[in-house]
Amino acid sequence: MNPSLSSLEQAKSSLIDLALRFGPKMLAALLILALGFVVSGWVARWVAKALTHIALEPPVRDLLTRIARVLVMLLFVVRRCRTSVSSCCL
Repeated sequence: MNPSLSSLEQAKSSLIDLALRFGPKMLAALLILALGFVVSGWVARWVAKALTHIALEPPVRDLLTRIARVLVMLLFVVRRCRTSVSSCCL
């Protein structure tokens, strides 16, 4: 067998092995991050609506809304990191 063909088969085998081993974890991570993005949007809209009742300048209102969105996204990212670390340690 040709050496380059052999290395190509080995690379293909390694790629399939990695996809089977880490594919579900990657899919779960992407789903959790997508969910975090959606939930952070909901929270940001809720905060923006709640802040309309308070006399704040629009830039301050926008800043507080963005801070709320980032904090929710951070919660989802930390949750995903904790899940991946605990599953690796088991």
